[in-house]
Amino acid sequence: MRCGASPCFTIGGTFVAEMVHCVDLWGRDIVLYEDIWEDHIIVGHAIMDGYEQYIESALTKPDVMTRDADHANGVNYYRARALPPPDDRQYLKVCVRFEIDSDSGLRSGIIVTMYPTIGVKRSETIIWLRKTS
Repeated sequence: MRCGASPCFTIGGTFVAEMVHCVDLWGRDIVLYEDIWEDHIIVGHAIMDGYEQYIESALTKPDVMTRDADHANGVNYYRARALPPPDDRQYLKVCVRFEIDSDSGLRSGIIVTMYPTIGVKRSETIIWLRKTS
């Protein structure tokens, strides 16, 4: 799945494939790399296998965004009822680490993990909350 156009590049001579490339509601580029998906997310959260198509909605239409409790440059995106049954009663939590690009000066993020959760972690500070009508 791609929301953007840069499918791959090299880091230190190593080929890195982008699995997802989206822009969040604040206009920041966010990427999920294939190696993070396969070597961390699926290994640590096997329930996520086959759920990669739900990432975009969490990043572009979150219900809650929080500052990560453990990482100063981390933002967590929560989307309620983003997953299909039987996980549809939970939030999809997508954890992103942001950095400033030295060339462009723009802030961009890398998805480091994602998983279903029953709610927002109490130790996280809410930085954005979807308005309800």
